[in-house]
Formats: sequence, structure tokens, C-alpha cells
Amino acid sequence: MRGLRLTTTAKEFARLGRVYQRLGYPLKKAPPASDSQIAAIANVTGVEVDESLKELWRISNGSRQYAWFAEGEDEDFTPHAFLSIKEVLNFWNLFAPYDEEHYAKWYDDESWGERDRRVQRHLIRHCKWLSFTQVGGASGRLLFDADPTDAGKYGQIIEYVHDPDGIFWSADSFLEFFQRSNDLLEEFSDDPEFLAESLELADQDVAVGPGLRSPETCHPRTFEFDGFRITWPESEPGRARHWQRNSDAHLISDAPYKLCLDNGKLSFEDDGLVFEYGSVATGDHIRVAGYNEIYVNDELRKPIDDV
Repeated sequence: MRGLRLTTTAKEFARLGRVYQRLGYPLKKAPPASDSQIAAIANVTGVEVDESLKELWRISNGSRQYAWFAEGEDEDFTPHAFLSIKEVLNFWNLFAPYDEEHYAKWYDDESWGERDRRVQRHLIRHCKWLSFTQVGGASGRLLFDADPTDAGKYGQIIEYVHDPDGIFWSADSFLEFFQRSNDLLEEFSDDPEFLAESLELADQDVAVGPGLRSPETCHPRTFEFDGFRITWPESEPGRARHWQRNSDAHLISDAPYKLCLDNGKLSFEDDGLVFEYGSVATGDHIRVAGYNEIYVNDELRKPIDDV
């Protein structure tokens, strides 16, 4: 959490990190969203999300499909992954254009009972409902509601549930939801095995050494090839491997992480999620100092925006 401005959102994120730590799993972040990525939400969708939700994207642009939220009560809660801004916009664009004829395809006959009076009736899709989470298999989503009824509040959180389709009110704001979610996760952290299974962590590849997490436990190792010099923080001596994929592509592999040099382009991969870091030239020194913390000739590189 070093370097985070301790807003309330950041404090809640720190709480979430402590839950994961108690379970024995790392809380794996993505690089922070840039100002241009965050601005793209309003520019593309017309929805201005609140500062607490923006702050979480500034901390991590999505949870990389790991469950960070719990929606529900007691042990019947549903785990939700936090979407990246690119994923948010991709999903929003699936249902454009937004007109009444288009909405009619997802008319809600209230088969699950009468809808909460704070939420617009009948609609299942709405251009002013912005999805920011996803349940595995897209069977559920949490949405930022920018078009509540007079009884509701702008920015309230509602939930979409599939099969049968229904929309349900969840919380007055994202921050209220985040706090309630953390309360529930903390309650069940006394039973780590149950909570890890409920968050679907047990099936994830978390046997990651701490080299990319903690400078105190890493073992720097230097690779040199084709005029490049790469310093990598191994979690165990000899763990990282260098191999050449083809004549133009080199990889440093330390599962589940990879650093790739391909035709002078630098990228970092974690569990199949790829971040681009731009061009490098022969003679450059590339130093990986931590998770997605990459220096080229002692200058910190930021991942290229994907929006």
C-alpha cells in the first residue's frame, strides 16, 4: 500500500488486502488507470461515476478476474470481479444503440417479484446502468445507476442477475457497497478454507514466489542477450528462465509472469494478462523492480493505456 493516498476507498482496499493476506493469497493488482482512461467512461457512455469508484480504478484498473467483492448475505454471497475500464466500455458497447425498441428486448416482467421503487421498472439493460463487476460466466453484474427513480439516489448500486433475469437494489453508493462487502469478507476470514473456496481462489495459480511482491525476499538476476540487459527479481535463485521464442522474440519466464521482448517492443504478462510498455533499443537496461514496476535505463515506464 506504499504511496497510496489514504482516501476512504484506499482504506477499504487495504482492508481487502488484509483479508487476502489472512487467507494466504496475494491481492493481485493491475496497473492503475490513467486520467485519460477514467475520462473515457464519461466521454463514451455519458455516465459520470463518483469519485470513490474512480479512486479504485486509480489504485488498480480492474481485479484481473479475481473476486474482490461479495454481494449478498451470510454464506450465500456471490463473488464479483472488478472490471477494468476497457472491459466496462466493451460491455457497454454491446448494447448500443440504446433506444426503447432495443430496450424492449430485455423487458423485465418482474418474474422475481416487484422491483424496488428506487430502480427504474421493467428494463434489464439501460445506457445509464454501467456495469463495473462480473460474476464468472457473466451470470451477474453490479451496476452504477445514473438514472434512479425519484425515490433513489444517483450512483446507487444495483445488481443484475441472470436466469431468470432480474434487477435488484444493492446500496446507496459504491463506497457503502465496498464497506459492506469487506465487512462480510472479514466475517468469514475466520474460516479461510471456506472463504478461499467461495472466492474461487483455490483454483487459481497463486504459487507465486514473493520476488515480485517484496524487495526483502527477492534475488536479482541479470540476463544479457542481443545487446539487452535485463534484471529480474527471482523469488528463488534459479527460478527465472530465459528462452527465445523465435528470431525476434525473447522471454524471461518466472511463472505465472513473463517479460517479453518482441521486435523491440516490451511487454509484461501475468496469468495471460498482457501489459504493453512501448519500444526499447539495443543497449537498454530493463529492470523489473516489482509487479508491473519496470524501469528502462533507470526511468520508470508506465503501461500504455488500453482505452
